[in-house]
Amino acid sequence: KSLPRVRSARIRTFGDLLAASPATLQRAFGDHGEALVRLARGEDDREVVPDREAKSVGGEETFESDTSDREFLRNILLFQAQRVAARLLAANLVGRSLTVKLKYSDFTIKTRRCKLRDAVSDTDSIYEAACALLERFELHTKGVRLAGLSVSDLEPADLRPTLFLDEALEKRQRLEAVRAKITDRFGDGQLTRAALLEARPRRPR
Repeated sequence: KSLPRVRSARIRTFGDLLAASPATLQRAFGDHGEALVRLARGEDDREVVPDREAKSVGGEETFESDTSDREFLRNILLFQAQRVAARLLAANLVGRSLTVKLKYSDFTIKTRRCKLRDAVSDTDSIYEAACALLERFELHTKGVRLAGLSVSDLEPADLRPTLFLDEALEKRQRLEAVRAKITDRFGDGQLTRAALLEARPRRPR
């Protein structure tokens, strides 16, 4: 609602804001004009909180061209699941909820969310849940220009009960830890999944 007033005051940049007269600022921003000028100068006495607790860990990717190719989107989700799993493991976190987000060619955004049976931090568990959510999206009516996934309901991995963990899930967690150690030692890209070796160069149809 403030935008028409800002434009009428011919304020387009921070430089315009700094050069504006007090009367112009009053007309455009009311009593907040002075505070905005201080922020434009970099003057802000609010405390910086660099270590705020993460509520979710996720990633997303915008495509060069819109796509309705479900296989391509699954490949993208696999890349993102691998990145998210690495970040969760590095932070010693596991998550109990997963969200997949798609932005369509008309810029509308749709999300689908599920609760996981176990708190996880491995690629396979995240990817399988993401693919199940992807099936709940319509793709043929309009193309997709962005896809993302995130894991939430986070908790420290050390606090997760392990007595009733599924054996397959335990194996996945161990493999994820091994991959993380190899990545730390030799760099990212040295060890990846066979499904990803030829997936990345594909362009959306």
